[in-house]
Amino acid sequence: MRDGASSVYKGLAFASLVVYGIIAYGVHRLGVESILDEIGRFGQRCPVLFYTGWKCGFCGMTRAFIHLFDGGWRAALGLNLLSIPVFIGIPGVLLGLALRRSAAIHTPPILPVVAFSILATYAVLRNLVPGIP
Repeated sequence: MRDGASSVYKGLAFASLVVYGIIAYGVHRLGVESILDEIGRFGQRCPVLFYTGWKCGFCGMTRAFIHLFDGGWRAALGLNLLSIPVFIGIPGVLLGLALRRSAAIHTPPILPVVAFSILATYAVLRNLVPGIP
């Protein structure tokens, strides 16, 4: 990839990390409860849950992230078991992209298949097995 595209991707990756930090600061300053109250005013937004009655693999992830930004690891796990790996993975990937010499991403072809399989398995299990958040 050209150097111009590489610098754009690096800039976007750094900007995304800054946004992550700003959100963390905002959650800390405003408080988890006030933010969760605001989100609750909008009601249910997950189309999978709305149309099927089943929780998808991402249900609870927004609320879990808000807890994680404030250090509420246990509360986040109670909402979605995948929240912590995703929460840590996002800045990890962004930092990796920002620090790369080239913007080319060489992802093993099996990686998206494994990620989707984990997400789909978790979505099914959380709906069939009582007690899985």
